[in-house]
Amino acid sequence: MQHSQLADGNADTGGPVAGAAPHGEAEFDSEPELDFDEFYRAEYAQLARLAYTLCGVRSEAEEFAQEALTRTFANWSTVATLERPDAWSRRVLINDVIGRSRRNATDRRRRGLFVAKEFSPDDPLLSSTSEALWAEVRRLPRRQAQAVALVYGLDLAATEAAEVLGVEAATVRTHLHKARATLAAKLGPEWGGGKR
Repeated sequence: MQHSQLADGNADTGGPVAGAAPHGEAEFDSEPELDFDEFYRAEYAQLARLAYTLCGVRSEAEEFAQEALTRTFANWSTVATLERPDAWSRRVLINDVIGRSRRNATDRRRRGLFVAKEFSPDDPLLSSTSEALWAEVRRLPRRQAQAVALVYGLDLAATEAAEVLGVEAATVRTHLHKARATLAAKLGPEWGGGKR
């Protein structure tokens, strides 16, 4: 991969590279500061949780997390020097979930198959009491669902979620506000409460 691809924000993530400096500025240190094994141990569960909140299937969530970490490892010499390598990996994961969702929807439409998702009440990534919420979150518009997954699923601040999504923090807060209003209308006021 060319250094310019990463600086332009068009690396394997399919979009802006979170933590990359604007084109023309030096954004890389000479040596990676972080060990990949440490990064993997710290991020795998977070990535799997994020994927699960977006796709709703544990086995797929684990695949998404593994794929994001595989791509992170393949680009590690560059990713490790970014200010937020975790944001880069989360962006990769989100793009993968979006891509697979689009391909799956196209395939189902083409074949006319609509398969209901099954959710396990024993899933360790999310409690069974939260399943109704996450099922509704997955029905939200894409960016609203992503913002909710990052802020409430991973407990990130709006500024951190904005960095992952490549948008301003105010945009994340707007998505959260709209998402909470929709969730409150569908699930009751207790689901639309919390502010971030």
